[in-house]
Amino acid sequence: MTRQERYKVDFPVFLAWQDKQGLARRVTGRCTDLSGSGAHVETKDQFAPQTQVLMTSESFGRMGHATVRYCRRDGMKYKVGLSFTSMLQLSDPVRKKIVEQVLQKVKPLEKDVS
Repeated sequence: MTRQERYKVDFPVFLAWQDKQGLARRVTGRCTDLSGSGAHVETKDQFAPQTQVLMTSESFGRMGHATVRYCRRDGMKYKVGLSFTSMLQLSDPVRKKIVEQVLQKVKPLEKDVS
């Protein structure tokens, strides 16, 4: 297992997935925490664990596919824990841009063993 630095962030994202009926769905949310292996997103919609989503951002473009690890109600919103299906790779230009911009603005929240 590798140690992952997690970063406090705040930017809008879109989550897209197919529901149980096969209909394409898309909601907005805010990414509040980001690491190489996952993200925390706040949204108004509830997600079932193991839902496969595509996370995108107007600022950063396509961030990657992820699996919902958990979804917890917090007042009028849901806190969703996402695990990317592949690590944020510095060789991927979009993900590299995200990591570089985050590193310029914030310091690591904590070291987390993933």
